[in-house]
Amino acid sequence: MSTQTKMTPAAASNSQTFTKRGLRIDKECCVNLENVCAFLVYKESIHLQLADQNIIEIHLEESRGSLISAHPSVKINEFKRIERELNEYFQL
Repeated sequence: MSTQTKMTPAAASNSQTFTKRGLRIDKECCVNLENVCAFLVYKESIHLQLADQNIIEIHLEESRGSLISAHPSVKINEFKRIERELNEYFQL
């Protein structure tokens, strides 16, 4: 099984300026993108590494991980939106 992995540097270049922006995960969860240091995109999940060393895992609703996890699970279109917004914010 192949996984797609994307990682951002923990500290962005000083010449880049990021605007304060939130990332809505689901109805109950919104993440300030300024607090995201790195993220990994897998086939069925996205892992966000936050500045305070916490990790948020986002799973596809149909995946096995969403059945056993207390982390948010989203539909495929929301999963792709989250991936796209992360890539746009970090200009990947």
